[in-house]
Amino acid sequence: MSSTKEPIPIDLRTTEPLSHSALSENELHDKTLRRIPDSIPWVVLLIIIVELGERFTYFGLSGPLQNYIKCV
Repeated sequence: MSSTKEPIPIDLRTTEPLSHSALSENELHDKTLRRIPDSIPWVVLLIIIVELGERFTYFGLSGPLQNYIKCV
């Protein structure tokens, strides 16, 4: 027989051991998994769009600007 035991999941909000028999598998996952936001905030999307615009502008204009400086 193996002497290793499975770790007991703990509800981090109450620090009480969770009973496998009292909870279904979905409820057990809901109580033990870390919470994350379900969508990206609009401010983050705005920052990404502005940064991409700056990057495309820089790389799009660097060639013509070098050509202008070389020919002048």
